Amino acid sequence: MHRFQSLQTARVSDGIARQIREVIFAGKLKPGDKLPTERELVEQFHSSRASVREAVRSLEHLGLIKIKRGAGGGTYVSEANHRPVAESFWVRMQLNKGTVDHLTEARILLEPAVCRLAAKHADAKDLERLRKAVEEQEALVRAGKEVASYDLKFHRLLFEAAHNPVLEITTASVIDLLTSALEQAQVGGNLTPHVVNFHRAIYNALSERDGDRAARLMNDHVTDIQKRLRPVLIKGRGAAALVTIPPRLKESSWNQ
Repeated sequence: MHRFQSLQTARVSDGIARQIREVIFAGKLKPGDKLPTERELVEQFHSSRASVREAVRSLEHLGLIKIKRGAGGGTYVSEANHRPVAESFWVRMQLNKGTVDHLTEARILLEPAVCRLAAKHADAKDLERLRKAVEEQEALVRAGKEVASYDLKFHRLLFEAAHNPVLEITTASVIDLLTSALEQAQVGGNLTPHVVNFHRAIYNALSERDGDRAARLMNDHVTDIQKRLRPVLIKGRGAAALVTIPPRLKESSWNQ
């Protein structure tokens, strides 16, 4: 296990956070690895418990670590996720009066571009995961079951298949905010058959390495969803309604 160095600085918590961050970035601590206990960190850094706790809180806020309570609890290195970015976007939207329409416009610009990259960069494993996600969604549709989580799963896998971490984080954050906005507006309606048909068509285009077709289909997909949701939104708070609730990332939806 990596051993940290003691610190002699004016703001010890910053130095503690920096050392732990650098160890994580260097790959010496990997996702799922458990950090030393608070007592052990205090001893290694020759610092106070307050400084260690402040450092841990700052790293948790950045999404680099997560704290588990109860049996098997402790401080662990997090898997990469977009939650901190989504939360930052949400704050900016509050300051700039962001709306559902703004999110949809961003999605229409971003997701077709992601499709083009996925058609170019997706490897065999990416395509296999996408194929399975589509087939699972189709099976649920035939059974008349809820498939919202598989809708999110397809998009997550698509973002990963583009192999561009900047676009992956940005687009996933926009989707997360949009999902929260639709929940806020209490939007319902059965969009499932349309969603799964588009997903199948997009997957087919990606598997044939046809980025332009995949991009057109994604543009049509997002536009179709917005068109079908608009009457419901108008009856509710409206597509121009402010996004006033923070993103609520559903781990089960994104990580199944």
